[in-house]
Amino acid sequence: MNETLTVPAELHRARNEVIRYAISGGEPPKGMELIKRWFSGDQEVWENLHSGAAAMSFCPAVSTKHGHLYQACDSELRDHFGIDEDEAITDELRASFVRELLAEDWTLENAVIVGIGQRWIENEMGEGCYIGYTEELEGQAGVTCYWQGVFANEEVWHNHLRNEGYILADEPDDLPEKALISLYQAN
Repeated sequence: MNETLTVPAELHRARNEVIRYAISGGEPPKGMELIKRWFSGDQEVWENLHSGAAAMSFCPAVSTKHGHLYQACDSELRDHFGIDEDEAITDELRASFVRELLAEDWTLENAVIVGIGQRWIENEMGEGCYIGYTEELEGQAGVTCYWQGVFANEEVWHNHLRNEGYILADEPDDLPEKALISLYQAN
Protein backbone atom coordinates (compact mmCIF):
# COMPACT_ATOMS: atom_id res chain seq x y z
CA MET A 1 0.00 0.00 0.00
CA ASN A 2 1.63 3.23 -1.14
CA GLU A 3 -0.72 5.80 0.32
CA THR A 4 0.43 9.38 0.59
CA LEU A 5 0.50 10.76 4.12
CA THR A 6 -0.26 14.42 4.59
CA VAL A 7 2.40 15.98 6.78
CA PRO A 8 1.09 18.82 9.01
CA ALA A 9 2.04 22.35 7.91
CA GLU A 10 4.23 22.92 10.97
CA LEU A 11 6.44 20.02 9.83
CA HIS A 12 6.80 21.02 6.16
CA ARG A 13 10.38 22.24 6.66
CA ALA A 14 11.35 18.97 8.32
CA ARG A 15 9.47 17.03 5.61
CA ASN A 16 11.42 18.84 2.89
CA GLU A 17 14.74 18.12 4.63
CA VAL A 18 13.86 14.44 4.95
CA ILE A 19 12.84 14.16 1.31
CA ARG A 20 16.11 15.81 0.18
CA TYR A 21 18.04 13.43 2.43
CA ALA A 22 16.24 10.35 1.06
CA ILE A 23 16.91 11.43 -2.52
CA SER A 24 20.45 12.79 -2.15
CA GLY A 25 21.92 11.04 0.89
CA GLY A 26 24.39 12.66 3.26
CA GLU A 27 23.98 13.18 6.97
CA PRO A 28 20.49 12.68 8.44
CA PRO A 29 18.88 16.13 8.82
CA LYS A 30 17.70 17.65 12.08
CA GLY A 31 14.13 17.31 10.87
CA MET A 32 14.41 13.51 10.72
CA GLU A 33 13.61 13.13 14.41
CA LEU A 34 10.58 15.41 14.10
CA ILE A 35 9.20 13.38 11.18
CA LYS A 36 9.91 10.12 12.98
CA ARG A 37 8.13 11.36 16.12
CA TRP A 38 5.14 12.54 14.05
CA PHE A 39 4.97 9.24 12.15
CA SER A 40 5.25 7.19 15.34
CA GLY A 41 2.89 9.21 17.52
CA ASP A 42 0.29 11.06 15.43
CA GLN A 43 -3.26 9.74 15.82
CA GLU A 44 -4.15 10.20 12.12
CA VAL A 45 -1.03 8.30 11.06
CA TRP A 46 -1.84 5.55 13.59
CA GLU A 47 -5.37 5.25 12.19
CA ASN A 48 -4.00 5.10 8.64
CA LEU A 49 -1.50 2.35 9.50
CA HIS A 50 -4.11 0.33 11.43
CA SER A 51 -7.01 0.77 9.03
CA GLY A 52 -8.96 -2.02 7.38
CA ALA A 53 -7.40 -1.06 4.04
CA ALA A 54 -3.91 -1.34 5.54
CA ALA A 55 -4.73 -4.80 6.94
CA MET A 56 -5.91 -5.92 3.51
CA SER A 57 -2.56 -4.98 1.97
CA PHE A 58 -0.48 -6.93 4.50
CA CYS A 59 2.91 -7.70 2.92
CA PRO A 60 4.39 -10.57 4.90
CA ALA A 61 8.09 -11.11 5.40
CA VAL A 62 10.23 -13.43 7.46
CA SER A 63 12.76 -11.97 9.84
CA THR A 64 15.88 -14.12 9.70
CA LYS A 65 17.76 -11.96 12.23
CA HIS A 66 15.21 -12.09 15.05
CA GLY A 67 14.91 -15.55 16.48
CA HIS A 68 13.99 -19.00 15.39
CA LEU A 69 10.84 -21.07 15.23
CA TYR A 70 10.33 -22.75 18.58
CA GLN A 71 9.34 -26.14 17.14
CA ALA A 72 12.00 -26.12 14.41
CA CYS A 73 14.56 -28.38 16.04
CA ASP A 74 15.94 -31.88 15.49
CA SER A 75 13.88 -33.55 18.21
CA GLU A 76 10.57 -32.13 16.88
CA LEU A 77 11.60 -32.96 13.31
CA ARG A 78 12.40 -36.57 14.28
CA ASP A 79 9.01 -36.93 15.99
CA HIS A 80 7.16 -35.34 13.07
CA PHE A 81 8.75 -37.49 10.37
CA GLY A 82 9.33 -40.64 12.51
CA ILE A 83 13.11 -40.54 12.08
CA ASP A 84 15.31 -42.70 14.35
CA GLU A 85 17.98 -41.09 16.53
CA ASP A 86 20.81 -42.71 14.57
CA GLU A 87 19.62 -41.42 11.19
CA ALA A 88 21.16 -38.24 9.80
CA ILE A 89 19.01 -35.17 9.30
CA THR A 90 19.69 -33.22 6.13
CA ASP A 91 19.27 -29.51 5.51
CA GLU A 92 16.67 -30.44 2.90
CA LEU A 93 14.59 -32.14 5.61
CA ARG A 94 15.08 -29.19 7.95
CA ALA A 95 13.92 -26.74 5.27
CA SER A 96 10.90 -28.90 4.48
CA PHE A 97 9.96 -29.07 8.16
CA VAL A 98 10.29 -25.29 8.65
CA ARG A 99 8.18 -24.70 5.53
CA GLU A 100 5.44 -26.96 6.99
CA LEU A 101 5.56 -25.15 10.35
CA LEU A 102 5.27 -21.77 8.65
CA ALA A 103 2.39 -22.99 6.49
CA GLU A 104 0.47 -23.87 9.68
CA ASP A 105 0.83 -20.32 11.05
CA TRP A 106 1.48 -17.78 8.26
CA THR A 107 0.23 -14.78 10.27
CA LEU A 108 1.62 -11.91 12.30
CA GLU A 109 1.00 -14.06 15.38
CA ASN A 110 4.08 -16.09 14.41
CA ALA A 111 7.13 -14.39 15.95
CA VAL A 112 9.25 -14.66 12.78
CA ILE A 113 6.58 -13.14 10.50
CA VAL A 114 6.44 -9.37 10.19
CA GLY A 115 4.35 -7.06 8.06
CA ILE A 116 6.11 -4.71 5.69
CA GLY A 117 4.65 -1.34 4.81
CA GLN A 118 5.51 2.02 3.40
CA ARG A 119 3.86 5.39 3.07
CA TRP A 120 4.75 8.17 0.66
CA ILE A 121 5.32 11.77 1.72
CA GLU A 122 5.57 14.54 -0.86
CA ASN A 123 6.36 18.24 -1.01
CA GLU A 124 4.69 20.95 -3.08
CA MET A 125 7.14 20.41 -5.97
CA GLY A 126 6.16 16.78 -6.37
CA GLU A 127 9.35 15.39 -4.81
CA GLY A 128 8.81 12.64 -2.30
CA CYS A 129 10.11 9.62 -0.48
CA TYR A 130 8.88 6.54 1.30
CA ILE A 131 8.69 6.11 5.03
CA GLY A 132 9.33 2.43 5.57
CA TYR A 133 8.04 0.52 8.58
CA THR A 134 7.53 -2.99 9.89
CA GLU A 135 4.53 -4.37 11.75
CA GLU A 136 4.91 -6.82 14.61
CA LEU A 137 2.44 -8.39 16.99
CA GLU A 138 3.11 -7.12 20.51
CA GLY A 139 0.88 -9.37 22.61
CA GLN A 140 -2.14 -7.61 24.05
CA ALA A 141 -0.99 -4.30 22.56
CA GLY A 142 -1.81 -5.68 19.13
CA VAL A 143 0.08 -4.81 15.99
CA THR A 144 2.80 -2.22 16.52
CA CYS A 145 4.43 -0.34 13.65
CA TYR A 146 8.18 0.30 13.80
CA TRP A 147 9.84 3.11 11.84
CA GLN A 148 12.62 1.83 9.57
CA GLY A 149 13.64 5.08 7.88
CA VAL A 150 13.10 7.12 4.74
CA PHE A 151 13.86 5.81 1.28
CA ALA A 152 14.02 7.42 -2.16
CA ASN A 153 12.13 4.59 -3.85
CA GLU A 154 10.89 1.03 -3.38
CA GLU A 155 14.16 -0.47 -4.63
CA VAL A 156 16.17 1.31 -1.93
CA TRP A 157 13.54 0.33 0.68
CA HIS A 158 13.65 -3.34 -0.36
CA ASN A 159 17.48 -3.32 -0.33
CA HIS A 160 17.31 -2.01 3.24
CA LEU A 161 14.92 -4.82 4.18
CA ARG A 162 17.24 -7.47 2.70
CA ASN A 163 20.23 -5.97 4.54
CA GLU A 164 18.25 -6.12 7.79
CA GLY A 165 17.40 -9.81 7.29
CA TYR A 166 13.81 -9.48 6.07
CA ILE A 167 12.69 -11.69 3.20
CA LEU A 168 9.43 -10.76 1.52
CA ALA A 169 7.28 -13.79 0.79
CA ASP A 170 3.57 -14.26 0.15
CA GLU A 171 3.72 -17.84 1.43
CA PRO A 172 6.29 -20.31 2.80
CA ASP A 173 6.87 -21.81 -0.65
CA ASP A 174 8.34 -18.46 -1.75
CA LEU A 175 11.19 -18.69 0.79
CA PRO A 176 14.63 -19.93 -0.30
CA GLU A 177 16.08 -22.93 1.53
CA LYS A 178 18.80 -20.76 3.11
CA ALA A 179 16.15 -18.59 4.79
CA LEU A 180 14.27 -21.64 6.07
CA ILE A 181 17.47 -23.10 7.53
CA SER A 182 18.22 -19.78 9.27
CA LEU A 183 14.96 -20.21 11.22
CA TYR A 184 15.93 -23.69 12.38
CA GLN A 185 17.33 -24.39 15.87
CA ALA A 186 19.92 -27.16 15.79
CA ASN A 187 19.99 -29.10 19.07
